[in-house]
Amino acid sequence: MSWIRRIPRVRTTDVLSLAGLPGVDADRLERALRLTGCAPDAEGWRLRVERLLLGVAVALALCGVVCIVAYNWAAIGRWGKFAAAQALIAAVFAGALWRGLDGLSGKTLLTVATGLLGPLLALFGQTYQTGADVHGLFFTWAALALPWTLAARFAPGWLLWLGILETGAALYLTSYARWDARLFGVLPVPIAACLANGALLAVWEWAGHRIEWLSGRLGPRVIATLLLGALTALACLFVFVPGETTARFGAALWVVALTAGYAGYRRLGIELWMLAIGCLSLTAVAMAVLIRAVDVTNTEVFGFFLGAGLLIGASAWTRRWLRDCAQQADR
Repeated sequence: MSWIRRIPRVRTTDVLSLAGLPGVDADRLERALRLTGCAPDAEGWRLRVERLLLGVAVALALCGVVCIVAYNWAAIGRWGKFAAAQALIAAVFAGALWRGLDGLSGKTLLTVATGLLGPLLALFGQTYQTGADVHGLFFTWAALALPWTLAARFAPGWLLWLGILETGAALYLTSYARWDARLFGVLPVPIAACLANGALLAVWEWAGHRIEWLSGRLGPRVIATLLLGALTALACLFVFVPGETTARFGAALWVVALTAGYAGYRRLGIELWMLAIGCLSLTAVAMAVLIRAVDVTNTEVFGFFLGAGLLIGASAWTRRWLRDCAQQADR
């Protein structure tokens, strides 16, 4: 049994692949689609359309607010700006309470209200020129948004909150030039940040099997993509500057991350997105090694064709390997 999802999901393509079998006519194929849930009934279509329209409505409303405020910004006084910002947050928050936090619309509206807290804080700092650092705004934003994030119990809301918190931490380290420092005199700060996000990914995967609203794959995929992107950059840096301490730590952690990812998302359970970004990371580091070798040997023309061949070969192999993994996951 997969540790990623407990119940194998039947895909539409799996059912449609039965169309060529003897005795499977159009009526039986339609019945199979309905029994497996691949062809939703009237209620299913209503829910899907409702979710789509909700997302479009939220996006259009935010765009409209931005355009109105931007066009009239110079004409709006100080108190008018604060009144508009706070009234918008209050209206969205009231809408979330009215729709109820047990439904998708209520959770979405509360997450939007969480995102609107940041512009309000930025407006306060711009109006009164408090002199506070930018990272202080993000830390305050995260602190104020935490109760709403806990109340929403919504995975995208948690991703937003984590993004706010980590942005504040990154700005703090940048403001005080502490990216080159070592945490407790042991690990470079970027490596400690990667380890923290790796631990966050493991906790999310563990909690996804115990907490229903964390069971989706959006959160782990976003965290894993950002984490592996940072480690891939450090591994490529190690190829070009092998004496750099952070690059050495990053290259070692990159190997550990790929090994752990292969064990978790290929051996214990197949997750194609994770395997795909792992293959992309391997290709990027392989290209860095090739570029380094071409630079050392001064064979630019030969290296150009070799690099093209490497990309084509890696793409073809990755496609075939992922297809085989997908077929094994469907068995």
